[in-house]
Formats: sequence, structure tokens, C-alpha cells
Amino acid sequence: MNCKKISILGATGSIGLNTLQVIRDNPDKFTVETLTASSNWQQLAKIAIEFKAKQVLIADESYYEAIKHALKTTDIKVIAGNNYKIIAEDNADLVISAIVGVEGLKPTIEYIRQGKQIALANKESLICAGFFLKDLCRQYNTKLLPIDSEHNALLQLIHKENKSDIKDIIITASGGAFRDYTKAQLENVTKEMAINHPNWQMGAKITVDCASLVNKGLELIEAYFLFDLKPQQVSAIMHPESIVHGIVNFKDGTSLIHASKPSMQVAISYAMDFPNRSNTSIENIDLLALRNLNFRPINEELFPCFQVAREVLLSESQANMIIFNMANEVAVNAFLNNKIKFTQIYHVIVETLNINHNLMLSSLDDCFELIDQTKQIANNIINTIDIAA
Repeated sequence: MNCKKISILGATGSIGLNTLQVIRDNPDKFTVETLTASSNWQQLAKIAIEFKAKQVLIADESYYEAIKHALKTTDIKVIAGNNYKIIAEDNADLVISAIVGVEGLKPTIEYIRQGKQIALANKESLICAGFFLKDLCRQYNTKLLPIDSEHNALLQLIHKENKSDIKDIIITASGGAFRDYTKAQLENVTKEMAINHPNWQMGAKITVDCASLVNKGLELIEAYFLFDLKPQQVSAIMHPESIVHGIVNFKDGTSLIHASKPSMQVAISYAMDFPNRSNTSIENIDLLALRNLNFRPINEELFPCFQVAREVLLSESQANMIIFNMANEVAVNAFLNNKIKFTQIYHVIVETLNINHNLMLSSLDDCFELIDQTKQIANNIINTIDIAA
């Protein structure tokens, strides 16, 4: 059996490392083609040697000589900077798009233009250019497979179903680190508290997004694009145990539910071997050991960012989606650098949307221009905020 060649954009992050573990568990199914990292050249060199990668890219050019030296006894090609057009010409059968934030959009586009199948963990690519990415996928005869646990769950439930039979879909939210907090308590949360997720091990930015429920709002938009649904067909509920990941309701009264332990390896392995399944070290759920499965509505007064995301989705405006995502991205970075409070993330998003929204975008270049404009606007707003207020 021929092994599937895998390239990983963001190989040293949480998704990248979990992907490599799936490859370790299935050495007869997968090999590594290309690995990229932003600045962690030591770990990039280590995994490149372990998995016999064909090439690596280190985005921070100042580390080029260091990683070049570390790999001097190998045949691994070393590239520095943002030369994603070059690496996208590799022989990968599947590309794991796992670079955090909007920085993952351009590399994803380059691989789509090479006709490569994309396993997408970088939801920001869809949020900021979903309409255009779908057109590109049609043009280059490829597709996007979701790695997010909720969307991967939905894929497993509906990929053999008729779309016309689907009534609606529901994704679940753990509620993040502050799901049982009051509004008063949220005013005093710290960075250290926000990056401590109760169920999942993830990077800092996405963990903060989970705590604010921005992540769940982004996932509603992601589901809208991935499954060609109407905004009204997509919703979310709180499920603290993170056992059920997705529910599909059909027109005949049937509901299909996907459940697994909260591990990204389950979703990653399915995307990598779609529509088949691969080995993982994750155990199945023991139904007899489950004490409770709890579900409740999302409190939009406590988590107003989620309400804003729903309104953005209902607008079906690519511009509004970009502004929401980029304002949040800038605000979260400010929060992680102690420039604003956790609750002020919401104010940055709303004020940025109020300044510039409902614009018409006709190309990917327009998207990138709006991304840059929104970053500047959001940063200007942050500079006026009193963190002590």
C-alpha cells in the first residue's frame, strides 16, 4: 500500500504535534513531506529528522542558519521566510493547515492552487476568505476537510447523507475556562486563568477564544461554509463534558450524534485518512462510566462575543466576518500582553465593526486589504482603552 504524503503547516503547534503522533501510530499509512514553523527551529529540526521530512520552512529568517546547521548531515531542504509558493510545489497528498490566525491564509491558498487536498485546522482562513476559498477549491478540483473536532464530527455524520434531508446542525461548546463565572468575576480574570482550558490542551490564542466563546462563534461561520448551509441551520449549545461534539437533525425526526473523548487526534486521524479510519491511542467512550452529560443554552449576556458572531453570520457578509475575526485577533493579542482586560475584547470587536462594516469585496486582494485595515483600526481602538476602567 502506498503511504499518503503529509505536509504540515504549523508543525510545532498543538495541531501539528498531534498530527505527528497520528503518523507515529500509523507508520504504514503516512509519511512526511514538508514541515513548517514560525520560529521554533529547534523543535522543527528535531521532528524533521525523526520523520525524515523532505523539506522544512522556518518563517523567521533569522533562524535560517541555525536550522541549516542543525540539518547539515541530512538531505532535508531548508527554506526561510514566507516562500509558501515554493513549498506548495511539493509532492504532498494532503496538507494540514494549522498555522494560527490569519497568517495561515496565504499558505493555504498556495496549496489549493496546486490542487492539494487541505485538512483545515486554521478556521481563520475560512472566516476571512470563505467565499473565495470555496471558489478556488472548485477551480482547482480539491476540497477542504475540517480538523476542528465539531466540524469533523459533523463531516462523519453527514458526508454520506443527502443535504436536502438535513434540517439543522448543532455544535457543542465546553464553555471554556469561565463557563460558570459571573459577569463580575469575568472583570477580574487574568491571562493565566484564560489559557487554562478545563478539557482541551491547545495554544494560548485559541484557548482565550474558547473562554470568550469567540471560538464557538467562528465555528458557526466555519460550519456555514464547510457544509453549504443557511445561517439559520447552524447553532451551538453548551456541553461542559466535551463528549458530544456534533448533532445533525434530519427532516424525518432522526438525530445523529457524534461522541468521543476530547482529543484532537480523533479528528485529525479521520481527516488524514478520510473517508477511512486510522489507529490512535485514544480509548473509546465507556458509556457505563459516564455519570452525566449536560446540555444548556449559551448565555449570550455572559458571553456577548458569541452573540456578535451570530449576527455577523446572519449578515452573510465576508467583510463583517473579516472584521470580527481580525478585531478579535488583535484584541486577544493585546489581552495576552496585558494591554486590555478580558472583558474589553468584546468592546474592541464591537467598536471595530461599528467603524467599518458591510463592505463589498470582489477579490482575495480586497480581503487582504481589509485584513490590514482592520488590524490598524483595532490597534487604534486598543490604544484608547484604559485597562483600569
